[in-house]
Amino acid sequence: MMKHILSISFATIFMFANNVSAQENSYNSNKPIPPNTATENRNKANQKAIIPPAYNGVKNQQGRLANSNTRFARGKRAPWQYRQPQYYVNDWQTRKLSTPPRGYRWVRNDDNQFLLIAIASGIISQVFINENNNNYRVWGYGEYLPRKYRNNQFYIDDWANRGLNRPPIGRRWVHVHQQYLLININGGQISAVISAN
Repeated sequence: MMKHILSISFATIFMFANNVSAQENSYNSNKPIPPNTATENRNKANQKAIIPPAYNGVKNQQGRLANSNTRFARGKRAPWQYRQPQYYVNDWQTRKLSTPPRGYRWVRNDDNQFLLIAIASGIISQVFINENNNNYRVWGYGEYLPRKYRNNQFYIDDWANRGLNRPPIGRRWVHVHQQYLLININGGQISAVISAN
């Protein structure tokens, strides 16, 4: 008799404990998951633009469009017409161009620019322009300007006189060949490109 009573008591306790556990699990599943503050802050930081929108795709003081000459920019796909044999540059050595890597070739567009493109996709890897028998690289948004251009010889202090906007903190305008480039002082990443012509 005593064993029967004890068995019933243990069964009742076990059922009660399971019921409480199920209710807690149901309650916890409905509670909102607390945010991971560190992850949210990191995501917000990653979402910040490289540069304020006023410098990307809008006109400067003289009406020139920042980053407007993007048709033949690095990372863009060269138009199909320029991927035809009549535009191939086979004498790249004579023209003082570098040896194209495997899977790439030099082509020349109607603006007298030399484009290093991927043969399969037409994606542009580099852009050069020839002036006075010298080839000058055309820099694009997001690229990193070499250190040799990041000194007083190329820095622009009279940006207002040239119709350029005030550079944000941590950035400087530089004048390289026919381009005004807004770069990050630390690292030299280009965040705006405007024609100097």
